Amino acid sequence: MKEGDVAAVRLLDGDPMRLDAPGPVLGKHRPPFQRARVAHEPNALRAGEVAVLPARRRRRRVAHVSFRVDDVIAWTSSAISTSTGCTGRAYYPARMRPDGRRPDELRPIEIQPGFIEGCAGSALVSVGKTRLICTASIDEFVPGWMRGKGRGWVTAEYGMLPGSTGERRARDISKGKLDGRSSEIQRLIGRSLRAITDLDALGERSIWVDCDVIQADGGTRCAGIVGGYVALALACNTLVADGKLPKSPLRDAVVAISVGIVAGEALLDLNYPEDSTADVDMNVVMTGDGQLVEVQSTAEGRTFSREDLVELVDLALGALPTIGVAQRRAIGE
Repeated sequence: MKEGDVAAVRLLDGDPMRLDAPGPVLGKHRPPFQRARVAHEPNALRAGEVAVLPARRRRRRVAHVSFRVDDVIAWTSSAISTSTGCTGRAYYPARMRPDGRRPDELRPIEIQPGFIEGCAGSALVSVGKTRLICTASIDEFVPGWMRGKGRGWVTAEYGMLPGSTGERRARDISKGKLDGRSSEIQRLIGRSLRAITDLDALGERSIWVDCDVIQADGGTRCAGIVGGYVALALACNTLVADGKLPKSPLRDAVVAISVGIVAGEALLDLNYPEDSTADVDMNVVMTGDGQLVEVQSTAEGRTFSREDLVELVDLALGALPTIGVAQRRAIGE
């Protein structure tokens, strides 16, 4: 077995497994080898099998795992070694997350377009239990510092309703200033939307995207970007339908998803219980063709390696097609 090969070995019913010899090669992956998938399909393995991905040669060692075949519910990863001296990651049976998802599984996504009548673009976005109303409003002028330049502007505002969390959240107006968290999130949403907008083609007009959280269960900023893009795209389609633009100024789609490391395990699309206990928390914003727009990452409970960073970004990229399908369906493409 060469470096970079993926091997499958059988987990014997009721007995610890000895990784004495590599099984058949199922696929190849480039480094880093922190979370490779067998032919990009974890379920390609049969129940009771384990995929081992060697990373580098080390001293001869035998790994033991004591899960039974009946424990096979989901696939997760842990660093182990084979007796051939190759160390790396193995997928072994593990319990699912509290809400029943696999580590690399998204929460259900639903986007209802046209939720607010009279708006140029709007959508109700549901990601699991997280729900937001996103609207896009068009103004036929730009901020003073942009006047006369022939370019448009796209910006965003973000807020949470008082009853969106378990305890009442005071409105920003009652505090006399915008909450620091809300300010940071709306800047992120605005930057993400401008990254895929041709402001020259938009002309001297502004589009305001408002994202209001009506129920929060983690991932609200990412849901705001996903729904904000839909509202923005619908508003641009309105400009085209009204004859104000020859075509949409949007160059691509934009999506966002949260990932993190919880109890040593890399997870996709964290809900609030997972997000609040994560060792590493990351938000990844990407274009529809997989280009990165922004990566926000924080070591909450422990530091993380470059390999962890790549693993989490790859995990986020794997969610891109599913989110993109939901967005295109809502826009009518």
